[in-house]
Parts: sequence; C-alpha cells; structure tokens
Amino acid sequence: MINILKSLIAIFLIVLLFSACDSEPQVQVELQPFRNTNYPQIIHHSLIVTVLKDNLEIKDLIVNNKVEDCDHKGYIKFSDSKVNKLPAILNSYQSMTITFLSCRVKKVDILTNQGDWSFEFK
Repeated sequence: MINILKSLIAIFLIVLLFSACDSEPQVQVELQPFRNTNYPQIIHHSLIVTVLKDNLEIKDLIVNNKVEDCDHKGYIKFSDSKVNKLPAILNSYQSMTITFLSCRVKKVDILTNQGDWSFEFK
C-alpha cells in the first residue's frame, strides 16, 4: 500500500512539473530579407518578433550563437512603445523589429521571463 501511494505521489509530481512548463513558444518570429537601394549587392535582414501573451518580458536575443558580428543593439524598433532597448515587457500582439545590416541571421534564441525559445532559418 505504501509503495502504491509513493508511486502515485511521484506520478503526480511529474505531471505537475511538466504542466508548469510551457513548451509552446509565446512569440512568433519572422525573418524578412531586404536590399538597401544604396548597396543592392548586400542582403540585410529584419527580424520581427510578435508577442502572443500579455506581460512577456523579452530579456535578450542571441543571434547565431554570438559567433558572427550580429549585434542588435541600437537597431530595435517596437510597435506601440517608446522603448527601444532590451529588456522590454510587451503585451499580446505587440511586436519588435530588429534590423541587421551586416550579418546573415540563421538562428535566434529569445530569452524571456516565460522561458527561452530557439528559432532557425534557412
């Protein structure tokens, strides 16, 4: 009887642990290439991050595992907000656009207060 009770408690704790983890990303990410008319041979990228949940704090963005020179500081624009730096708290369907002028974005890790998510692009 005690072994059954211990097993039930262990199962309950495991279920509770996994139910607390939100595996679905709370952000939607789009990558849009564009060409500058002054330098048409160079492809730039705009990364658009849209928040899907209220009060989501985006703490940081890690681009290409910080291997390339893909610094996002200074090129961030937020919709419906005057804040232009990270960390930032956004509500549902607010977005931020990050423009990368000199790197090819292949992977983005988004660090938030609700979990971290990775997105890869071809």
